[in-house]
Amino acid sequence: MAAAITSKTEREEAAKLPKGDVVGILLQQHGRIRDLFAEVKSAQREHKKQLFDELRAVLAMHETAEEMILRRAAKRTVGAEEAEARVAPEGVPHTQVSGGLVAAPAPPDADLTGCPPKAPHPSRPVNGRRP
Repeated sequence: MAAAITSKTEREEAAKLPKGDVVGILLQQHGRIRDLFAEVKSAQREHKKQLFDELRAVLAMHETAEEMILRRAAKRTVGAEEAEARVAPEGVPHTQVSGGLVAAPAPPDADLTGCPPKAPHPSRPVNGRRP
C-alpha cells in the first residue's frame, strides 16, 4: 500500500530536485495548496475568505503552469491519450474551460461557508492582483 501524500512529503520530494526545477516548484505548490485547504477548513469569517482568495489564486497559477508546461510536454512525449490517462489518477473529474485551464468541482465534504460562491476567471484580478 502506498504511503499517504502530505504537504510534508511533497516538499521533501521537491527538495531532492535541483533549485528552480519546474517539477520541484509544482511540488512545493502542491504542499502549499494542501496547507491552504486545511487552513480554509478550520478558519472563520473574514480570515476564511482571505485564505480562500489565496487558495484560488495559487490554484489558478498552479493549474496554468501544469497545463502550459507539463501536460503539453507529456502530450508531445507520450501522446494525448496517455497524457490524459496519467492525469486521471488524481481522482478528480476534470473539465476543460476557457484559456486551456482545467477546473474541478469542490470535494463533497468541503466546507466553503462564508467563501465567495464562484472563483473569477484566472485572467481577472483577485483582490486587485492578478494570480
